[in-house]
Amino acid sequence: MIDNQYFRKLCTSRVHRSTETNNDYYTHLVNRIIKERSTYSQFYRDINISEKLANKYNEKGILYFKRCKHKRAIICFQKGLMLDFKNNQLRASLWNNLSAVNYLLQNYKSSLATAERALKLMPGFETAILTGINSCILRKEFNKSSYYCDIYLGNLSEAEKIKMEKSLVMNIEEQRILKEIHKRKLRVVGQKVGYKIGNINMFDTDDPDLIPRVRLTENQRLVWSILFYLPEPNTTIIVPNCHEDTTFHNMLVDIFNERAPWDDEGRYTADTLNIYNKIPVDTTTSVLKKIHPENTLSNVLTFFRCPIENGLPTFTILISGGNYENENFMDIVE
Repeated sequence: MIDNQYFRKLCTSRVHRSTETNNDYYTHLVNRIIKERSTYSQFYRDINISEKLANKYNEKGILYFKRCKHKRAIICFQKGLMLDFKNNQLRASLWNNLSAVNYLLQNYKSSLATAERALKLMPGFETAILTGINSCILRKEFNKSSYYCDIYLGNLSEAEKIKMEKSLVMNIEEQRILKEIHKRKLRVVGQKVGYKIGNINMFDTDDPDLIPRVRLTENQRLVWSILFYLPEPNTTIIVPNCHEDTTFHNMLVDIFNERAPWDDEGRYTADTLNIYNKIPVDTTTSVLKKIHPENTLSNVLTFFRCPIENGLPTFTILISGGNYENENFMDIVE
């Protein structure tokens, strides 16, 4: 038989060794967990720092882009993309912004490639899709352009599609108006002579609801709003929707078919008035031109090149032989 005292010593020794083994195991386990957590914490901290830095590069690149420092903008976007971070939205934004700079610099191949990188991360990225469409058109990759157009239209609601179609129709109409204006070689205040007008907004009036902007008829004739200034009563008269083939005599008949409230003596009639316009000769000199009543608006704007200001052909109306005309309009060109 085993001695009881010996047995107790043996058990105590085994328990002690077992406790030591367990303590070593748990100590090792705790150390391993701490190490792993420290590693993961460092990993995520590095990712977070990288993302913040990438965002700073993105913001700085946008700032350079707005200041037309395009090469610096490209460097910023590229540095941001080189960083290791998991935010796909931010990475897509960097690719998209890089695409926009390349497009502006007419690097259409690079613009398309970077737009496609953005779309891989965010398939519905509208700006990247539009940049891709335009880049494809300019590279004459019409099949790919059509593909991206289908994607873009597929993301639009019916209301947005209708709005876009209306905008497209309006844009076509605006281009037709500009084409007719350019064909007539009209003089527009604020536009360099000989330069093609690129934006219809140059003809916007101060109050579009009351004073319509120039428009085009079905037979390609222009319809204007006209401003007449009357210095003696110190008033202005605006005639909207005046067809360019209308004579000035007919305009005066329409304007003064009824006596104006300020015309106590009834002196303002179509047959008692003269119309004048100040025509620039060069950048510093202009001459007064008397407009004959039988002239049409088209004649005056096209051949005499009377200026258009704030979307309005502007003329002065005076009483023929009146004091104001005799005192201020003696040196005129017939």
